[in-house]
Amino acid sequence: MKPLLNRPEYPFGTRLLIDLINAGELPMIAEADIEPQYGYVGRLLYADGTVRFFRNSNKGINNHGASSICLDKGYTKYFLRRLGYNVPDGRTILTSTYAALIDTNLSQYGEYHYDTPDGLLEAATSIGYPCVIKPNSMTSGGEGVFICYDADDVGIALQSMLDERVDVFLLEAFVPYADYRFVVFDGTVRLAYERRPLVITGDGQSTLREIIARTKTDLWAQDRRVQLQESDPRFLKKLRHRPYTLDDVLVDGDSYQVYDAANASLGGQVVDILDSCHEHWLQLAGQMAQEMGLRFCGIDLLCQDITRADAAYCVIEINASPGMANYATLGEKALARVRQLYIDMFRVPIR
Repeated sequence: MKPLLNRPEYPFGTRLLIDLINAGELPMIAEADIEPQYGYVGRLLYADGTVRFFRNSNKGINNHGASSICLDKGYTKYFLRRLGYNVPDGRTILTSTYAALIDTNLSQYGEYHYDTPDGLLEAATSIGYPCVIKPNSMTSGGEGVFICYDADDVGIALQSMLDERVDVFLLEAFVPYADYRFVVFDGTVRLAYERRPLVITGDGQSTLREIIARTKTDLWAQDRRVQLQESDPRFLKKLRHRPYTLDDVLVDGDSYQVYDAANASLGGQVVDILDSCHEHWLQLAGQMAQEMGLRFCGIDLLCQDITRADAAYCVIEINASPGMANYATLGEKALARVRQLYIDMFRVPIR
């Protein structure tokens, strides 16, 4: 097979896969057809005639049913709770339009009990502030996730759900623990890291807008393709609680947390914990993936103290196609782990 063309604008996973194929580290792949304009999808032909497709971070490893469940956060929580894992308390909210749509069928069987936005404020008060509102369908980078500290925040989050035409969203209790991701392959945790929110520091001269723009430029230079957008309602909501405007100058040495969410794609810091967390959590994550029928996944877990086996925790979601680009920027050791994981994932054809 002739060397594949690699382009810097391709997604991290595609670039890494091309590097491994060109370096001869995946000799069992006889042909690789990668769509050349975006590098987002590809078809791999193995020497034994087996075909595998990939689409960005979906490497074609998990069965479709298990992956589909993980795309639905409400169903994921249902099964995790049934399996004995801790998940946040909350409710599934159906927009009025969607509730009316399913009512045409379910009402014939006497089912009328839907939580709709009409009762959202009362439900949020019942759960208590702060609370979390987020789309039910799996999104990348914490997209659409709001931490709400008061009724006004709930209104902002609800309006965002309606503007984005989200049919189903979740209202959950806020869990004030550190945020961790465990990347599991075939029952073993291969990557584990803490995710910390993006915090910027003032210099007494630059506005928030200018500092954030520089931060985004710096992160992209590190091959971290973060999405920091001034129009993001989560970004604007956060400002009102300080309160700041984008044109305010941040005092020298003063810090500001840009988002509530700690997602790396929002500029959050990634801290490797694979060698420092308690073995209990590695075993728990590996077992959870197997019980959810997943060979490859990212388990997002909030934990009070990751060094203790008896610490309080909650599982907030499972991603059946986790990205690894931000973790790989931590250094040579992290990149080597990701490279080896890719080799192991692509070495054996999927049957």
